[in-house]
Amino acid sequence: MRSRPTRTAVAAALAATALAACSPLRPAHEAHSDAPSTRTPSATASAGTPTPTASAGGNASAPLHGLVVVVDPGHNGGNGRHESEIDRPVDAGGLRKPCNTTGTQTDSGYPEHAFTWDVAKRLTALLHHDGATVVLTRHDDHGVGPCVDVRGRMAARYHADLLVSIHGDGSAETAHGFTVLRPGKVAGYTTGTYRRSDVLAADVAEAMVSHGFRRSTYLGSHGVEVRRDLGTLNLASVPAVMLEAGNMRNPTDARTLSSTGGRQRIAVALAGAVAAFEHRE
Repeated sequence: MRSRPTRTAVAAALAATALAACSPLRPAHEAHSDAPSTRTPSATASAGTPTPTASAGGNASAPLHGLVVVVDPGHNGGNGRHESEIDRPVDAGGLRKPCNTTGTQTDSGYPEHAFTWDVAKRLTALLHHDGATVVLTRHDDHGVGPCVDVRGRMAARYHADLLVSIHGDGSAETAHGFTVLRPGKVAGYTTGTYRRSDVLAADVAEAMVSHGFRRSTYLGSHGVEVRRDLGTLNLASVPAVMLEAGNMRNPTDARTLSSTGGRQRIAVALAGAVAAFEHRE
């Protein structure tokens, strides 16, 4: 485990500055509202400008006190209404890729962006309970973006210790299981962090299995896949992983991802993985 004084000071400074600039996070137990947001930023501002919500756990004696975690709920609810903006190419760490995408959904219409937002709120509550400071890459499920380059760079901007990105996959309906994506070695971007990202990915995979989830039958090896083309991971400058929590097109996975209990189990698994990784450091 790392020494705490410097990281505690960073967390305190982060909370003081970011909380003043951002709206407070709604508690994870609050029901998600489908009412449209009253905020009306332009699509360009929403997709390109960092609009995180940062908040700190209050217990100085808690096991993760001083840890700063970027939690990235994939996609956003307004992306589909601003296709020209999210299709705009951005730097993804040595290559150009679209700013963002709309994500996938289950056959019954439950969208990935709503799934990731719900899990992110639940994970934030659990990390707060253990004393961590959390930076969410978006503050609601009604906006646009931000772009993948902005999401990744938030980790450095807010002096984070790690980044966890939450997604659901959309593949053939016979494919099932979770996959943890971690960055490969990309010169100039992940050279100093890809090995630690591998450790974080293994911790996430083990935590998912221990909470009853099955490793992917169609991606990666033992539930982990190396990717060198994901801007959120390439640009993080800290250990970073992306969880594809299941295949939203598979009936069994879809039932789990659509259920309150399933989403809570995913959040608990991720919180456990963060704690396991932190205690290795």
